[in-house]
Amino acid sequence: LKAGPTLALTPPMGWNSYDSFIAAVKESDVVAAAKAMKTYLQPYGWNYVVIDYLWYDPEKTVDANGRWLPSSSKYPSATGDTGFKSMAEQVHAQGLNFGIHLMRGVPRLSVDSKKSPIADSTFTAPQAANTNDKCAWDDHMYGVKGDSDAGKAWYDSIYKQYAGWDVDFVKVDDMMNPYGGNVTHAAEIEAVHNSIIKTGRSIVLSLSPGPFQTKDVAVLNANANMWRQVNDFWDNSGSLSSMANEFDAALAWSTTNGITQGHWPDADMLPLGTIGNRACQFSKNVQVQVMTLWSIMPSPLMFGGMPIKLNNDAWTVALLTNDEVLAVNQDALGARGKRVAQQGKSEVWAKDMSGGRKAVALCTRDTQDATVSATFAQLGVSGSVTVRDLWNKKDVTGITDKISVNVPHERALLYLISPPGGTVPDVDGGAAGAGGGGSSGRIDGGAAGASGASGSTAVGGNTSSGGRAGTTAVGGSTSRGGSSALGGGSSAVTSGGAGTPAGGSSSSSRSGAAGSSSSSAGKGGSVGSSSSPVAGTSATGSSKGGNSSASGDTAAGGD
Repeated sequence: LKAGPTLALTPPMGWNSYDSFIAAVKESDVVAAAKAMKTYLQPYGWNYVVIDYLWYDPEKTVDANGRWLPSSSKYPSATGDTGFKSMAEQVHAQGLNFGIHLMRGVPRLSVDSKKSPIADSTFTAPQAANTNDKCAWDDHMYGVKGDSDAGKAWYDSIYKQYAGWDVDFVKVDDMMNPYGGNVTHAAEIEAVHNSIIKTGRSIVLSLSPGPFQTKDVAVLNANANMWRQVNDFWDNSGSLSSMANEFDAALAWSTTNGITQGHWPDADMLPLGTIGNRACQFSKNVQVQVMTLWSIMPSPLMFGGMPIKLNNDAWTVALLTNDEVLAVNQDALGARGKRVAQQGKSEVWAKDMSGGRKAVALCTRDTQDATVSATFAQLGVSGSVTVRDLWNKKDVTGITDKISVNVPHERALLYLISPPGGTVPDVDGGAAGAGGGGSSGRIDGGAAGASGASGSTAVGGNTSSGGRAGTTAVGGSTSRGGSSALGGGSSAVTSGGAGTPAGGSSSSSRSGAAGSSSSSAGKGGSVGSSSSPVAGTSATGSSKGGNSSASGDTAAGGD
């Protein structure tokens, strides 16, 4: 994929601090996360490091023009008006791109008491603000009159500042408000987009929260690189969105016209691995289903767990670095997945791929194993083809006119169908990274790295500073009795084989408090090792009382 004028021609990949830290992440945490990302994830295309919610808290300091400055207690390198520039330099030094979270609007502090002048203009913060427009769950900001000259001047001023801090990614919250009548703030979205363009810097624009706003596809596609399709997605009972919600939203956006390459409905962060001080509470089956759905959609991939814990978590590393699965998400064609069959809680999704190939996901949300099938006619495939099991990284033989497979409960399987002699062609159009000017050569999707220089390319990932060999496949799963046919037919493909987990299932029940845990045997199985991608599948319990952060904070509101 070659660098061109459009950003994010494949879905952005990276790490966001919110799931693990809520608002408590500090400079030392970010630097440690970036170093771990460089080691474990960046060689596979995970290129962004994003500081989320309330980076200006607790000091809540604004500059002379009413713009938030980073907390000096959390970010000691952020001195004066230089803001996050030093922080960005530290992240860029790891070959990664740097991003920050923002709340929509203008600080109430700058409007009510300081009445701050807006930089490079004759306007003031009170003139830009709409004091009747308040976020339902955060009390720091007023909305901005995005279609007014004062409002445009406000957004010009803050994005000029962020470009000066060398920011590469902004996640703007409360742009699509699920708590206030599902309002999309179209004028502000357009104003933010135009302000970013004026900076001359390549900055990816992400919007949140959800739920999906398909009616607003025109304004979203015209202005944002990614936008949330659901409300907050977690791995426990504190989640505001379920896997059923994710499948529904994926279907809604897959059938919505007007989305072009470089603009991606976002299924939310990936609550996987160690999240703050607790383990992911999804079963291993569900974790594989999450990565499969996010890849076939395809959705941006933003890891929410703790990168520093990956050194002792072979399962999660294998889950996040399967280059053949990531190649589906990052394919240079940029096609969107489509649901081709559905019965009950079982679904088949297909995605056109470069080189005339096709990715196929067979999924079930049922608590019992299910036989899931799709004919070549349903998939739009004909003739002699090669079929590859991407999670197990092995070719499958004996398939002539359909795929029919026993899918373990609450899991998904992912296949790649290739025509004889199928190739991965060079495709023009990707985006250089923060530094610009780079180009990647032949790759299954992805963008040049932070410096714009083309390093070694991992298959299916973004260009990075140094490639890495393929990882252990995340194998099959233990089965649970019962099946429901989708499309009929007997199983022609098995979910076992190389990398198939041995043993039964492991279960962990965790309280909402950070660090508290207990374990018990899963349903009908024995406790297996959780440190290896070839361990038994897990059936994890739900957390009570919200999502714990690394500091023990509990999530509240939307993000």
